[in-house]
Amino acid sequence: MYRFLPALSNAFCLFFIRFLSGPVSRTRYLGAASPQALWKDPVNRIPENGLPSGISCLPVPLAEGDLVGVVAPAGSVIPEKIQPGVRMLESLGLRVRVQACLGRTHRYLAGTDEIRSQNLMNMLTDPDIRAVFCARGGYGSLRLLPLPLLPDLPPKLFMGYSDITALLHYLSRHAGWICLHGPVMASSPEPLDASARARQREAVRSALFSPAPVALAAEPADMILPGFCGASGPDCDPPPGMGPEPAIGITAGGNLTSLCHLLGTPWQPDFSGCILFLEDIGEPPYKIDRMLTQLRLAGCLDGVAGVALGRFTDCGDHDILHDIFREIFGDLGPKGASVLVMAEFPIGHAGPNHPLPLGIPAELDPETGILRCRISHLNAADARHA
Repeated sequence: MYRFLPALSNAFCLFFIRFLSGPVSRTRYLGAASPQALWKDPVNRIPENGLPSGISCLPVPLAEGDLVGVVAPAGSVIPEKIQPGVRMLESLGLRVRVQACLGRTHRYLAGTDEIRSQNLMNMLTDPDIRAVFCARGGYGSLRLLPLPLLPDLPPKLFMGYSDITALLHYLSRHAGWICLHGPVMASSPEPLDASARARQREAVRSALFSPAPVALAAEPADMILPGFCGASGPDCDPPPGMGPEPAIGITAGGNLTSLCHLLGTPWQPDFSGCILFLEDIGEPPYKIDRMLTQLRLAGCLDGVAGVALGRFTDCGDHDILHDIFREIFGDLGPKGASVLVMAEFPIGHAGPNHPLPLGIPAELDPETGILRCRISHLNAADARHA
């Protein structure tokens, strides 16, 4: 058999050369031409009514009768679990197409990487589908990166959260898409009460149909962490150099664990000039500390403009968590000052999860407790939706 080794070696070399120079090597991926973050403009250069660099156009608002898709790019899905989310979309007047073979499983995934990637790309590239919603998170989004290059199609909305953070970050920071961090279709393990469900439905409806800029209000009881306050009040002790001015930057973030999984990859996050929003579930305080410390040591938090915290469900004592955030962000502002950190936003697991667009200029206002986008994430000029 040894006499065949030279031939095999030559064949391998020819294959390797062809792999480097042939069609496979020319396959283009989202972000391959520019792996750096698209938004490097200093905060004071963010336009009042314009888009950050890299965002060329906005999707148009949805209208009743539009077709939307539901896809499972990550963990395996029990089809019955998505029915509450599908019914909610249908109650808004939308037609819903669920991917074929939704209940398919491959270990803990909703199919093999190839199947999940193909299902996702089919939804993203189908010209009849106006928006794409994720069935659930779980795990598996990271395994789909990088995605093949999308054809030149009108932009559409893409929404999910938790493990879907990897896809949200990738599509928004490296493909120039406007994505929505918001609920998945699978029902929550702790169903919302009627009032919270109505508020979430209205938040979703507004994010899909209304060209008005999105605004999220923090719960007033504990919206500003001690030591990070820019507002007035008896318990407010603003750090040196921190005034009442709101923090201004580009919305970015999502699930803390999923963002840390991007470290050391070509899509490692860079939150300079950003309003960073974070949420997580089931991570004890020492793990939250470790992940934030890792992001800080990697330089991902350098130049962050402000921080908006959602829920950290089942993550331990919130006083301890607040101490951790104070230590991590306490000197990342200009000249070693604190960065404005506000908590209790309706973002995350086991509670209201209102949609928030990524990649949009926004301000974090300590006086009102509101995270407000400065422009719409939708194209308000579309006459069809006037």
